[in-house]
Amino acid sequence: MDELERVGKKVELGGPEIQPMVNELIYSDIKEKGIVDHDLYHKILKTMHDKYGCNVILLGCTELSLAQEKAPDHPYNVIDPQSIIADVSIELALKIRNGMDPKEATAKYMYK
Repeated sequence: MDELERVGKKVELGGPEIQPMVNELIYSDIKEKGIVDHDLYHKILKTMHDKYGCNVILLGCTELSLAQEKAPDHPYNVIDPQSIIADVSIELALKIRNGMDPKEATAKYMYK
């Protein structure tokens, strides 16, 4: 969070009503039942957007990545780090498989 705040981005974790909804989605629905409750996921996003003013919502749990994959039909700006990591991993693997030096392939992703 410090990195985001250092570049002028406000970090909002939501209030006490958010965590029970997130827990229900992750533990009751996804882990126990193997389903994604689209309405609940959208309600979480709507609450973060409308009540807490989040213009961009960063998903902080791998199960939320699944919810985003299964219920992407919403108007909210969502960043899914797991999806980004997977996409970049595939991109790098293909470059390396095709003969690019690994250091060259990963250079743009490394801190200077």
